[in-house]
Amino acid sequence: MIYFKISKNNEIIIANLNDTLLKSFIDDSSVRKISHFSKDCDIELFATEYDYKLLSNKHIASKTIESYSNLNQIMEGIKKEYNQEYTILSHNLITSHSLLQDALGQIVPEESLSNAENHIDQINIVKDILLKDNQGSAESILSISKRVVDLQAQIEGFKILSGNNKLDIGNHNIKKILQNILYPFYEDFNNNHVQIRWHIDYEFAAIKTDYKILNVALHHFFNNAVKYTMPYSYIDITYEKETRVLSFSMMSIKIEKDELEKIFDLRYRGKNVNIVESGEGVGMYMVKRALNLLRADIKVEVDYNIHKEGLSGIKYTCNKFSIQFN
Repeated sequence: MIYFKISKNNEIIIANLNDTLLKSFIDDSSVRKISHFSKDCDIELFATEYDYKLLSNKHIASKTIESYSNLNQIMEGIKKEYNQEYTILSHNLITSHSLLQDALGQIVPEESLSNAENHIDQINIVKDILLKDNQGSAESILSISKRVVDLQAQIEGFKILSGNNKLDIGNHNIKKILQNILYPFYEDFNNNHVQIRWHIDYEFAAIKTDYKILNVALHHFFNNAVKYTMPYSYIDITYEKETRVLSFSMMSIKIEKDELEKIFDLRYRGKNVNIVESGEGVGMYMVKRALNLLRADIKVEVDYNIHKEGLSGIKYTCNKFSIQFN
């Protein structure tokens, strides 16, 4: 058997032998060793006399070392990609939690409870606050609801990236799913004067899917729609029972022809979105990752003949996002 150890900066990256076995090799005259330095890595190959004959062949030894080196590069690439994903989602989780705390603080400032002597006092203080400002309290509660939903979507996103997901397929009504996902965004759409127009027959909108995973995909999609849909416009939502296609048509930030696939890449930000607001380039990536688990496909079609220019030279086109369910 051939044993190996790949190290970088004196740290073992990957190996198929332990320290005890390595020490025994030192005292064993039948074990031979080949050392090599390649692509910033120290590579050591150990073999008995019989297997060493294979490693003595320079071509075989070279190819073996090259294979181990390539394996190390792949592992580093995977590690870097996943660290990048977790860094972004950690930031999103912290942001969602912070916004949730702010929303709660708008209803009941922390200092307002500091003089309470017991739980009954706390309840009375909160009741007085709610009665004095019904409008503000109602708005804050809706804001809290949105933040809770957003926080849940981020948590489910972590599960998707970690592979800690088991599909729970059930019968659902696609319109009801959409209504449940959309309600936290109504305030933002209303502020931007964006109207939702439904083209779904509730009676014929049954679909088999995993509710939580589809929720993650659509939550991230609507997060983007809020930011990039043209003000004073509308979003048409259609579901075709025969083809099992869910589509969203809207006037939104122009997607260039060479970006139709790139927008689903991690950290990719469209050429025309930077003048709107900053972002992490994770939204559409998470849409794609979640839908992949459902074996559903998403594509975007742009009608470049329908275009408008908004404030600050923002370019809008008619964009249609279609999700094909199996």
